[in-house]
Amino acid sequence: AIFFYPPWRIRHSYRQTFIAIARAVEAREPHLLGHAEQTARYVVLMARWRGMSSSQTRNLEYAALLHGIGKVSVPYGLLNSPACLIGPAERFVLRDYVRVGAAILDAIPILSPAADAVRYHHEYVDGSGYPFGRYGKDIPADAQILGIASEYVAMTTPRLYRAGLALTLSEADSYLRVQVGRRYSA
Repeated sequence: AIFFYPPWRIRHSYRQTFIAIARAVEAREPHLLGHAEQTARYVVLMARWRGMSSSQTRNLEYAALLHGIGKVSVPYGLLNSPACLIGPAERFVLRDYVRVGAAILDAIPILSPAADAVRYHHEYVDGSGYPFGRYGKDIPADAQILGIASEYVAMTTPRLYRAGLALTLSEADSYLRVQVGRRYSA
């Protein structure tokens, strides 16, 4: 017998698979559990607010779910080390996860449209980001959306490197607004 799966069911299966992968990656950093799923919720809202097409929104959601996948290349001890113990060499290894993650997504045809969002989501308008030091209009809009959503989630949830403190939603919102023109475009 030949089974026909409607496109929505296939997309749902992909999404569930990407959630499972994100959870597996996040299990290496217990303080990050749920980060990818929460980031995905925000990028979908932001994409819809900006009027992005359903395929662009879906690619951005996939990028959000898998934006940490490159961390599989980072040694466990480094992932869970306090920031004060990380030197320049370790910082390079830690930050290189975005390149690794983008390469993984580029190798999978359905995910390759999401690769640039992952590759550039830590780049800032003023050029102070990483790993390439891109600035201004050289940063894709979907990468900026992913970066903002990921940072918002990171600021509003406890982290190892901040002694468990998190900003309130209002404080995080104020911080992001101050950074328009520096880290983010208007």
